[in-house]
Amino acid sequence: MIKRIIILSLVSVLLITSCSIFGLKTISWEFDEEQFLQFSTNKKILQGRLVYSPDPDAGSDSFSTYTISAKKMSGDISAGFGMYFDDQGEENFYLFLISMDGAYAFLKYGDGIPEEIIPWTHSTAVNTGAGEANELRVQRPTASAFEFYINDVQVNTISDESYSGGSRGFALVVGEGEDFPDTPADVRFSSPTLTAPSVINISTPVQPLQLSSPVDRAREYDNED
Repeated sequence: MIKRIIILSLVSVLLITSCSIFGLKTISWEFDEEQFLQFSTNKKILQGRLVYSPDPDAGSDSFSTYTISAKKMSGDISAGFGMYFDDQGEENFYLFLISMDGAYAFLKYGDGIPEEIIPWTHSTAVNTGAGEANELRVQRPTASAFEFYINDVQVNTISDESYSGGSRGFALVVGEGEDFPDTPADVRFSSPTLTAPSVINISTPVQPLQLSSPVDRAREYDNED
């Protein structure tokens, strides 16, 4: 655990230094012209990491429904983006992610290690391509039951009782396939009250296949619709 804290501290120092020297958007959220929250980076040090920030309007109590809208403007088409929730601290939380190439997954982070609960699955419910908005919704009829919706289409259900309560918000993966520095990873999220997150968390490095949906791999999964 001490090693992980030291690594994250070093990453934070490097990011702050990079931002101040090169003026790149690596550690802050901005609002675009359509009032979507924008996170954009082209720093190689972030590749293979998860970036996640609490939604200032969501709170940290248990919820029955949580909904966000998200779109990716540029970057690795297989790198996941979406929401995280039930953050227990020390990199313990759930992730509901989609990719620009039309797949989704539900993962559980445990001590900084992601585990696929629902593996990457192709779905026609996902609006594919750059700049295409998708509405993601998680409903919990009970504390341990999850129902997953993409653009009002229910794509899956599952039960897991590992976590309950804790912060929730926006999440994105900076993929291993990014074309840095030429093309930034640019992901945007809706924010109804126009409040930008004040905290940005950066995970320890992970295996990219678990947080991304490579096109060839996604084709192996059955369509769940």
